[in-house]
Amino acid sequence: MYLTLLFMACPSPYDTEEILKIQDIDQDGFTADIDCDDNNPNVYPNADELCDEIDNDCDTYIDEESPVGSLPWFADVDGDGFGDPDNNQFACVQPEGFIPDNRDCNDNDALVYPDAPEYCDGIDNDCDSVTDEDSALDAGTFFKDSDGDGFGNPFLQDRRCNDGDEYVSNDQDCNDSDELVHPDATEVCDGIDNDCDYLVDDEDDIVADALEWYTDQDGDGFGTGAAMLACVLPTPNAVLVAGDCLDTEATIHPDAIEWCGDAMDNDCDGFIDVLDDNSQDVVWYEDADGDGVGNPDVIYGLYCTNPGGASPYPEDCDDTDATISPFATETYYDGIDQDCANDDDFDADLDGYADAASGGLDCDDSNDLIFPNQADICGSNVDEDCDGVTDDCQGASWLGGSAIGDNFGQVMTMDSDSGLLWVSAPGSDDPELGVGMVYGLPQGATDVSEATVTLSGEAIADHLGTQIALVPDSDLDGISDLWISAYGSDRNGLNSGSVYFLMTATMGADVSSATAIITGNAAGDYFGWAMWNEGTAMMASAPQASVGSAHNGAAYLFTLLVPGEQSASQADVVFVGEQPGEQAGWSMDLADLNGDGLDDVAMGSPYHSTQDYEGKVSLMYAPFGPIVPLQTADGQWRGDIDDCNLGFAVDLGDVNGDGYADVAMGAPHREQDNGAVYIAYGPADVGTTVADADLVYYPTFEHGRFGDTVSLVDINQDGALDLVVTAPDAAIEYANQGAVLVEFGPLNADHFDHMYLGEDADVQLGSSVALSTDGLYVGAHQMDQGTGEVFLLEW
Repeated sequence: MYLTLLFMACPSPYDTEEILKIQDIDQDGFTADIDCDDNNPNVYPNADELCDEIDNDCDTYIDEESPVGSLPWFADVDGDGFGDPDNNQFACVQPEGFIPDNRDCNDNDALVYPDAPEYCDGIDNDCDSVTDEDSALDAGTFFKDSDGDGFGNPFLQDRRCNDGDEYVSNDQDCNDSDELVHPDATEVCDGIDNDCDYLVDDEDDIVADALEWYTDQDGDGFGTGAAMLACVLPTPNAVLVAGDCLDTEATIHPDAIEWCGDAMDNDCDGFIDVLDDNSQDVVWYEDADGDGVGNPDVIYGLYCTNPGGASPYPEDCDDTDATISPFATETYYDGIDQDCANDDDFDADLDGYADAASGGLDCDDSNDLIFPNQADICGSNVDEDCDGVTDDCQGASWLGGSAIGDNFGQVMTMDSDSGLLWVSAPGSDDPELGVGMVYGLPQGATDVSEATVTLSGEAIADHLGTQIALVPDSDLDGISDLWISAYGSDRNGLNSGSVYFLMTATMGADVSSATAIITGNAAGDYFGWAMWNEGTAMMASAPQASVGSAHNGAAYLFTLLVPGEQSASQADVVFVGEQPGEQAGWSMDLADLNGDGLDDVAMGSPYHSTQDYEGKVSLMYAPFGPIVPLQTADGQWRGDIDDCNLGFAVDLGDVNGDGYADVAMGAPHREQDNGAVYIAYGPADVGTTVADADLVYYPTFEHGRFGDTVSLVDINQDGALDLVVTAPDAAIEYANQGAVLVEFGPLNADHFDHMYLGEDADVQLGSSVALSTDGLYVGAHQMDQGTGEVFLLEW
């Protein structure tokens, strides 16, 4: 200060302007005339602008542009708290509308910012460079469409925003391996549910390529009436050709010869006898008694019209008596053959046995169902077999199901140790989509509510109780353990099927508590359709499985029980059907067929076809490799005619006591559902047709599906196996009443000893049988509109 005053006191040789030009007080290299603050070495022209609220670079602006120490700030136009990396400025203090964050990928949308909720809107809401990812809040469930038919697999799903990449929004495909099978497809005759409505071929109301069938009552190959649309034979007497003009006479049809003399239009062309250009002359015979039938020993010659006193019919056995001719009514027991039938005049009912009053053995010659060696019908109060005993056996209703559609009694098995009869009701809850129930019922029960154990399926349409098999009591609760199958289970795909192992001491209300669960390999397999077990070994079939070809069928043998869930693909041995559609494993049983001490396999393939679905039963001898193709079977029995469908039922047992298991086989569809049963003695390893079987059984009634089930059991405990055969469509007194027939061993196929009939129409007795100390339990699962009932047959 003193120096300053001194200078001010003394005159300077320089003026002020000159002094400023040479003065640099702050020693920053800039003289006071150009330094806007010569007392601050940080202030001079073009100095670095600092964040200090001073004009450091002498441009009259303070803290402008990007001063040293400033921070980057980013615009937040949408106010979502995240800044735009492309809209920024450096400043010493936060500018209005700017924030320090630079992670916003869309600063024009307040809903778009890092970690924002992702939506299916075509926008990257959470700024992760991915648009509409699967985690979007409004993402939907989409279903795999492997076959590209526009319909998804309900068992293969993915959470996503959009369809595409083989995913669609619906889950309506019932076969995602076939692009021709989906809800919009057309149902055709191919044995497949093409339109996914759970109805196959003729079960559906409309089938595109259904054939036109006509009723053929006389069996001449030509039908009449309105066409019936169906894929397969709709009624036993249907044909594919119309045009019959008289369907009560087999000699009259469009392909017949027009014969003269009968006043009939034989060839259905509208012209009769001489009026038809194609008429054929016939031989005329003398008709001396004028009864319209000629003497075969007196011939008049070939004519188209009656030459007089003649007849074209040469069957008169007495041309001197007009009361005797094939047109006459027979009067029995008078020693005269009025109708020229040359039959026994003392066998009025034509059952092959003469009337007892005339020295024969028929105790009722007015009823062709009563004669010696006829099956005694249980509970009829009639001596059908003429042995002097009325009703050797008795039958009575035991228990019925709870509701229409339960199908109570479809499958049964008896646990003799605990006294429980296990009965399935696979339609329980819904006849078509039943969850299914299995009941353990004491033999003295009077209602299903008295069941000691009840068990439900897991889900709708499981049909629990497809099969039931007993296992020795491992949990020591006094009740045998169980294998139970549900062919409709969806655990591994729609109708893949499952088999459950349950110990009664630990089981819950449904089979989800099973100790072990084995599932079918794929959708539609019907795994568990047939089942066998012994010890820790279990075998289950999947007749609808496609193993190398469509629906050839397979069966899976597990030699050791493994707890937990596994698929059929993990079986120790797989038996594989030979050809597409044969449905191998429809029936099966295991026993020692060749006497080597090992259980061998007999397996039915009812739709196997060399020409037209004759069916077969294949025999495979143990030990087995991991894969056993049925075409390499050690032996085969084949149906003896077309549409025999042999193999619907198979049971094994030593019938003739020679130490080898014999094979009993059912063919219920043989000859338009008449049916047949065959028994081939072991070792039955010769491939042939069942026409050569050792014992052959044909029914005495028509269209009953005789042989639907076949069982070899010792009913009367005499040491010899007896034969039980069911015919659920038998119509002896009522339509579809059903029948169960029993022949006591030793078997000889001479006749059945007993027959038990359903008590009313549509009972369809014979869905299952189970032997107990009380007698033979017999199921009728269709009775009372599918409510179902079990009957007890006693001797």
